[in-house]
Amino acid sequence: MIVRQLRKTAMLGTLLLVFLTGAFGALDLAAQSTPDDLLVVALTSRPASFDPAKVFRDVEMRVVNNIYEGLYMPPNGEGAAAQGVAQSHDVSEDGLVYTFHLRPEARWSNGDRVTAQDFVTAWMRLLEPNSEYEYSYLMGTIKNGHAFAAGEVTAEEVGIHAVDDATLRVELEEPVPFFLELTAFCPFFPVHSASYQEHGSEAFETGHIVTNGPYRIDAYDPAGDLQFVKDPSYWGQETVQIPRVTFRIFESEQTALAEYLAGGIDWLSELPYEQLSGLHGREDFRSHEAFGTYYFRLNVTDPILSDARVRRALSMAIDRTRLCQQVLDGLYTPAISFVPPMTGFEPLGVLQYNPERARELMMEAGFEDGQGFPRLRLIFNVTDLHQRVVDTIREMWRTNLGINVDFVATSWDNFLANLESRDYHVARFGWIGDYLDPDAFLYLMVSHNLELNEGWSNDAYDELVRQASTEQNPDRRFDLYRGAEAILLNEMPIIPLFYYTQHQLVSPRIEGFEMNVRDVHLIRYMSKRPDEAPPAQ
Repeated sequence: MIVRQLRKTAMLGTLLLVFLTGAFGALDLAAQSTPDDLLVVALTSRPASFDPAKVFRDVEMRVVNNIYEGLYMPPNGEGAAAQGVAQSHDVSEDGLVYTFHLRPEARWSNGDRVTAQDFVTAWMRLLEPNSEYEYSYLMGTIKNGHAFAAGEVTAEEVGIHAVDDATLRVELEEPVPFFLELTAFCPFFPVHSASYQEHGSEAFETGHIVTNGPYRIDAYDPAGDLQFVKDPSYWGQETVQIPRVTFRIFESEQTALAEYLAGGIDWLSELPYEQLSGLHGREDFRSHEAFGTYYFRLNVTDPILSDARVRRALSMAIDRTRLCQQVLDGLYTPAISFVPPMTGFEPLGVLQYNPERARELMMEAGFEDGQGFPRLRLIFNVTDLHQRVVDTIREMWRTNLGINVDFVATSWDNFLANLESRDYHVARFGWIGDYLDPDAFLYLMVSHNLELNEGWSNDAYDELVRQASTEQNPDRRFDLYRGAEAILLNEMPIIPLFYYTQHQLVSPRIEGFEMNVRDVHLIRYMSKRPDEAPPAQ
């Protein structure tokens, strides 16, 4: 998932922020408070869609994860995916066939039963030929999925079958050890078949939408707030503690922060970078590692960066520790690999600061002291964080390698257009893993993933990723992934810089909010203490 961090600074919000905050750490809770039966959540951009197949940004996922439910769902905190619509499942000995047994009490918001056919409908539309859904490639794990998308087989030959209303059988092309993780991801959520057949893509607009999660949409003003209410049709509705939810949409992170500090918001997950240091230390400030990496993409199809020695030199000339500790105020962790740390998979630790070796590599490539090396064109979308990063690294490259960099700071839309046309040498980028597995990162760089791998291709890398994605032994799987990552970081078509960290503000009145590496927080797990009530012991 691409990390999108547009920040539109509003003057009014900035002035209000300065008035309200002063020394952040010294502030008490504001006198104003939200109602006891309402959770108010801030969003700093408007959801582009409520269609689970189309969600691409955090803002849509925060919404869709609470109005839909998949076979499995992210847990509250760390750990394996939790049961959702599926109350159990069976797996064949060869790992190729999953049989999911659906809860008979699972219901849509209109009272209809959630059936296996609703999953078939949802998954098959992602496999439609010429599908433009961002995550349609994930359905390639299904038997004959790619073949159907290419028009080579019929729908009946695809490995998604509604055995009966309560039984879904899924056949895979090859064993996928992280398949349950995929079923907990938005594109694998069901759709209400009858509504989709009647309304097509308009089935996900507020006038027609039918959902199956703990909450349903109660009202939505395209120029205002999005309101949820607890859905009485939800199978686990007795466990849902907060009756109402309002997503308030702000023009900027600064104005959202000002409103939080004034007591009008309970949960704020997007904080202005320039204010983080001042917020650190408050009792309601939450920080936790995220399954994500901030990195530079290198256009290896351009002659300037076609030499792996040059790419390795650019990486070795970067002091990531100084970048994170001194420039970024210790808020992020220096990357020593591409895949972030996760349980059972330790980073390779091969990314090191070595300016002497970097200069030797540049000399071997014919650019001693930077002589004859063209000016690099580095693009980024405008935020304070990105500006600090590129300013610092430009100076490191100039000092350590004698090379110069031209910046192109642009809007998000123009930035995406430049990425698509490869109109750059270096581009800042970020990726949050969509499922908790090394594959969520290393699959990005396989040869056929042309959108994200910058035209880089390595047959040995592709084969290791392929083998790892189907290997059933966890230790062997991770060894294969480490081998693939070692090739990637030797060839260096990307330059990892640091691992993302989540920074959030959560009212002390909210209980059951567990920080986790997925950065997924389902409201069904939360409760809210009445105003003035003491915390639970």
